[in-house]
Amino acid sequence: MRRENTGSSATWLLSASGEFDVDTIDCLHDALTAAQEAGAERILLDLADVVFGDCAFLHELVRAHHGPSRLVLVGPLPGQIRRLLELTGTYRLFRIALDGDGTLASGIAPPAAPPGPSAADTV
Repeated sequence: MRRENTGSSATWLLSASGEFDVDTIDCLHDALTAAQEAGAERILLDLADVVFGDCAFLHELVRAHHGPSRLVLVGPLPGQIRRLLELTGTYRLFRIALDGDGTLASGIAPPAAPPGPSAADTV
């Protein structure tokens, strides 16, 4: 976990990388909690370099979503993380910025359904 400067104390940009499971989740929990306790209005959580997340990872995302700060997941979301959110039905819960540069001007998407299979994907 790494915190990057956004130029505003109201917005925290946290960059996560690697694998997150029950044995490694503490650093994510600590970073999200620190942002919330510091009074951050918005937490941008860059997940582009996360290669694995399990139910402990998902639990932290949901916990942060229900916290006092607005959580925005910044991507592009890695395939495994996107599938985790889709399979658990939590994709729609999160605000997702797909541009990955930490800016909010054009990248914030309201919760939306993940893309479904196209007509070519169906039999």
